This record gives sequence, structure tokens and C-alpha cells, in this order.
Amino acid sequence: SSGINAEYGRSDLPAPRIKRVGDNTNYGEQSDVYGLVNPSLYTTRNLTERDFFQVRSREDIRQIFRVMGLSEERFGVVYERAAAMNEEGLVSVDSFLAALRQ
Repeated sequence: SSGINAEYGRSDLPAPRIKRVGDNTNYGEQSDVYGLVNPSLYTTRNLTERDFFQVRSREDIRQIFRVMGLSEERFGVVYERAAAMNEEGLVSVDSFLAALRQ
């Protein structure tokens, strides 16, 4: 095992649901120096990697991507392509973006 976990950045030490103020343990979700000096657009908007992989409803995905000006027809095609990427038909922001790039 590589010790990497997609949700927290590592698998050898699971992060607690609620982190206590005095807990200085790095569970893999903290940024490095580069991330502190050059934060991404997503970080400045308080978005985490988890937000991109969270399963969302069709309406949530539509609301997130409405600023792109996709027609309803184009949105439907891309959404169905994203749903086909998952055995259960679940869609996240990440899978929608991947389908949009195809």
C-alpha cells in the first residue's frame, strides 16, 4: 500500500470526524508550504478536495455548473456521460468535469 488515501491524503492514520483544538496531528488533509504561499482558487473559496468527490444530485450539479451557460440539452448529455462512469450512476463535480472534457 502506498499510504495514500483519496479522502484524507493518507490511510495509515484515519482522521477523526471532529478534530479537537489541541490535536496537532497531520492526518494528510493539511496544506504544505507551497499551498500556503500559493493557495489555489478553490482553497480561497473554502473548497476542499472532498467537495469535488462528494456525490451530488442532478439539480445540485446543474446549479454548480449553470454559470457555464450549458444548454439544457448539453447539460443532460454531459450528466448522463458522468453517471455512466459510475456503476451506481452517481455523479460528483469531479466526474461531471471529466465527462465535460470528453
